[in-house]
Amino acid sequence: MPMRSFTLVILTALLAAGLPAKAEITLEALEAGSGVSWPQALRDRVAPSLGALNEQEPHRAVAVSVNPSLDAFAVGSAWKAPTAVIASQMALQNCEQDRVSKGLEAPCEILISDDAIIPLGRAHRDAVDLTQGSQVWRVTGAKGTLYLVGSIHALKPTLFPLPPVYEQAYQAAEQLAGEVNPLLMTDPARMSALQSLPRPSEKTLRKEMPEPLKKTLEDFFEGLGAPPELPIARPRLRSPWKWRASPS
Repeated sequence: MPMRSFTLVILTALLAAGLPAKAEITLEALEAGSGVSWPQALRDRVAPSLGALNEQEPHRAVAVSVNPSLDAFAVGSAWKAPTAVIASQMALQNCEQDRVSKGLEAPCEILISDDAIIPLGRAHRDAVDLTQGSQVWRVTGAKGTLYLVGSIHALKPTLFPLPPVYEQAYQAAEQLAGEVNPLLMTDPARMSALQSLPRPSEKTLRKEMPEPLKKTLEDFFEGLGAPPELPIARPRLRSPWKWRASPS
């Protein structure tokens, strides 16, 4: 699955689970929720789409591309989609067409998913205090230095660049270790061998989870357009697998 699509699944799931529904999305709420101050030209461009969007039933979405100075932008919207994920994908495609026609470099990102307002990537970057601690730890000892980096599996492009400490740790490292070597995952023989590994226990989420909770999760993921069995799918690996590569 492409990184952008996978990111949409994660964000939509988290937002739908944790944010209250709004009767109507106003320009003021949209600007506050985006985390950045909008120029009047952007407000004027979004206002017509917002009025039409509020009249539509879910699933609906709006995507935007805004350059660093906020004086050039692209907008894409979609509604009456079968799922929130599909609405977001359609809005991104429409935004991408507008972005390319205007020659903008900033990637498109989802601003509205159903009734949820999603902060723009630049708002997260601007909120980072570079004088405070980060998700990068350094462990030193007699045999050398180890950098341990906390991460999320999928990031939308507008969250980059990450704080400088990430690049500094990467450049200082001689070896890079992760959960799995993505190159090996293209080898059918290796994949078959990994999937045939025995499980350490016969207990599974499917067996142990109460039926009401299982049904709730299945309905939720099915509503997102994801496989309903996703939250209780049987793990195929009995332990994490590491890979190493040169960071050059």
